[in-house]
Amino acid sequence: MKNIIHYKIASIGNGEEDILLVDAKTTTFVIRDVLPSTKYTLKVIACAIKNKEERSDEVVHITQDPGKPENLTAINIDNGIKLTWTKPDYPAINCIKHYKVSCTLNGNESIHLVSSGTTSFVRPDVLPSTPYTLKVILCTINDIEMESGEVLHITADPGKPENLTAINIDNGIKLTWTKPDYPAINCIKHYKVSCTLNGNESIHLVSSGTTSFVIPNVLPSTPYTLKVILCTINNIEMESDEVLHITAGSKNLLIECNGYLVSCDVDSKVHNKIIHSDVFLEKDFSGEDVLDFAKLFFTSYHIARKNLPSTFWRYIFLPVIEKKDSNVCLFLLTIVNGMTTDQWEKCRQYVLDGLSRSMINQDKDTSKVIAWFVTKKCFQSLDKSIRENITDIWPAFICNCHTKQQVICSDKIEINIEINAYRPDLPDSFSKIDIHYIIDDRAQIKEGFQIHQHLQSSSGNIHSSNEATLSSIDARHLFIEHSNLSLVCKSPFKSNGFRKNEQKVIIQSCYQLYCKRKGFIPIGENHFPETLYGLKTDVLEGSPHYRSSLKVGNKIGTDEYKTGTLGGFVQVRGDIAFLTCLHVFLNAAELASDNLSLDDENKVPVKLYMDNDYTHICGKIREIAFAVDNEKETSIDAALVEIPADSIINSDYVDIEGGNISFNDIALDIVSLNKATVVYSIHLDLHIENG
Repeated sequence: MKNIIHYKIASIGNGEEDILLVDAKTTTFVIRDVLPSTKYTLKVIACAIKNKEERSDEVVHITQDPGKPENLTAINIDNGIKLTWTKPDYPAINCIKHYKVSCTLNGNESIHLVSSGTTSFVRPDVLPSTPYTLKVILCTINDIEMESGEVLHITADPGKPENLTAINIDNGIKLTWTKPDYPAINCIKHYKVSCTLNGNESIHLVSSGTTSFVIPNVLPSTPYTLKVILCTINNIEMESDEVLHITAGSKNLLIECNGYLVSCDVDSKVHNKIIHSDVFLEKDFSGEDVLDFAKLFFTSYHIARKNLPSTFWRYIFLPVIEKKDSNVCLFLLTIVNGMTTDQWEKCRQYVLDGLSRSMINQDKDTSKVIAWFVTKKCFQSLDKSIRENITDIWPAFICNCHTKQQVICSDKIEINIEINAYRPDLPDSFSKIDIHYIIDDRAQIKEGFQIHQHLQSSSGNIHSSNEATLSSIDARHLFIEHSNLSLVCKSPFKSNGFRKNEQKVIIQSCYQLYCKRKGFIPIGENHFPETLYGLKTDVLEGSPHYRSSLKVGNKIGTDEYKTGTLGGFVQVRGDIAFLTCLHVFLNAAELASDNLSLDDENKVPVKLYMDNDYTHICGKIREIAFAVDNEKETSIDAALVEIPADSIINSDYVDIEGGNISFNDIALDIVSLNKATVVYSIHLDLHIENG
């Protein structure tokens, strides 16, 4: 047949007919998205001018059966059995309606539906030490089902109660333990607490949600053997390790004898005859001859009985501050660390007064002990959801000095909290101490930004002195001595007057010391040095970040003109570069110039623009080409931008939201377009394929 315009492919399957048009030069065609196990009647119609048609003979083709789910695997996890499988090569995912997961226990089968795009399922609430028969059924949109092979899986044995601990309390023995990771709590029927005395065992039942029990009516100074037994709902029992616990004797006394404090265990036979059993509350500890151990012993005794007198802070704590005894201060605060919120509210002013005194006394070590005690209390007061997002917390004092003659130049402190993201319920103070939040949002600080602008706009003729080089040993020492320090680097520019709002940037070689917060010095640390190897230091606020990798589709350009798109990566004479349009960097008049060229000594810098308004120079224009005035030739509008070789991440090649695309995913075998082979084949076979 002559003068064929196109072909029509007629396909009848499952009672429905589809007509598809094919170019006249094509003699093969793949019919996509066919149903599995389905008969299709096919014919080709040649269409010529004047509506002439010529039909081929019909051919009947039955598509192949769908495959079955493969590689069925079951593993135990904390909350059940995790079942995974792989999708068969055929059919395509859009022909799969869903999967059915069959789970059989003791002859009873349960069916769970799973979406077609998922190849895993968690069967919750399984019984421990129990066999389950599992299989997966693939269901197509034309209601054909294909079963995987069965897998017999036995769930894990239940764990045993752990961390068994017994302590003496006034009315007996308090036993605590931790629940094992497996099984889930709803599979635990209860716990049995076993208490054995002189060979006689008593059993106490405890609910599944409880991990403590008080054994009442115990004898003093008597050994008890204790253990906990976990009982599951399918009647499996797991015993903890045994613990041998000796109960306390009768109530002890703390008495003063010839200037010494003596702890006495009172015999049970005479216990009821003791008229008083508590040590004095108002002992005078102000004398120089009182041992530090006596102070610690007195404090520990009253903390255990929750009756620490207020005179403790005046006669023990504050005198220790005045003596600059940081070790005794640390021990005292360690003893009182377990105080309740109410107790803290009553004594916090003494603690803060002690902190202020130690800072005024230039006592770096004691100030650090007290400041971190307060910071810990602050951290513990925060909601759990806030604590989980904190990356660091540290106390600091405000630096108001200019001469740095004092180690601690003020007694005004703040608690700095580094946190992942801001939230409106963050408290702004703790016990009248301000809280400052350092949030990693990459906001540009004015002072550091101006330095950065000067560095990027410099012509390249300004260089830092190479005479002073900071060794790795000295750099490590700087970071150890200054926990606020985040980056050290040499710079040809130095900032001046930013604290006085007389901002300017001058040309002067210096060492830049970037810190997480400028003007605040972590308590217990020194000021930053004013010079390093003869060069002035310049303290700036900021933290280093890894530069974002370059991706196809990134927004690039210059601040002076407009922006464009990163088109693709190429390799030129061994160097890595990317392609974009020249009109992104030049205006119409410059493009129309007869002598369009690029100054090799002053290559145009190209910037990468991120969604969070963060920018940085990613390369410089290396070559350009522009030709649009010959209508018989292909137009050229191109700029070649040279980039660092490590700017490309192979697995994150294209700029998209919600995932990564590698260069293989877009049919390239390497990252460079001019070196790549397209790994995609077009079928020109003259027979019908399942697709």
